[in-house]
Amino acid sequence: LIRRRVAAILGTEPEQLAAQAARLADGALEAPVPFSGTGSAAGALERMRGRLNEMLGDARRHAAEADATAREIAARAAREEAMARDNARIRAALDRSTACMMMTDTSHAVVYANDALRALLRRHATELRATIAGLDPSEPAGLRLAILGEAARRQGASLERRDGHGSAELRCGGATLLLATSEVRRADGTPLGVVVEWRDRSDEAAAERELEAVVAGAVEGDLTLRVDAAGKSGFFGAIATRLNGLMDAFE
Repeated sequence: LIRRRVAAILGTEPEQLAAQAARLADGALEAPVPFSGTGSAAGALERMRGRLNEMLGDARRHAAEADATAREIAARAAREEAMARDNARIRAALDRSTACMMMTDTSHAVVYANDALRALLRRHATELRATIAGLDPSEPAGLRLAILGEAARRQGASLERRDGHGSAELRCGGATLLLATSEVRRADGTPLGVVVEWRDRSDEAAAERELEAVVAGAVEGDLTLRVDAAGKSGFFGAIATRLNGLMDAFE
């Protein structure tokens, strides 16, 4: 009777129960623990084995997820580092470029202006302050692209972008500046901002107006006007020389 009672409590032979407990202690969780009676010690041992397997499975899944997350973080960090190096190279190239460039973020606020543009803004600071309200020539960062667009509209021009590109010429006192905008996007089409290139056409525009005045005078019969060839070179220098020669021939 006592033996049957002990067997019912243990759920298996004592030696077998001890062997199963030793296997579980050694981490052997694959084989089920044979038992009789759900309330027996062997039954409890089998439930513990099942629970340990569940916990081990959960731990393995969490470890795999943590490993995948760590790999993704490392990959993202590597991509960001590579992008930072590329951006640094691009910025260094733009800083040394003679083209006058600025770039906005996705909210169209200026976040970068290269050295050539800063020099142009300083050169025409007085005219720019008088013409473009909200522009600080000493620090263009933070300037809203809409301010340039409004200045263009007041002069009958437009910086509205068609197919991602736009352009407008601004008269700022004696300065004439051509602005060209281009949208910048990632390879997947995500907007990054807008690049604005400034070109100082002040000398060209002054030469064009001078040439127009001489030609208009000649049309009206005044052949005494001449183009000042001093300081002009290239196309405008050649045109000034030839136009002055033509006027001399007809005078």
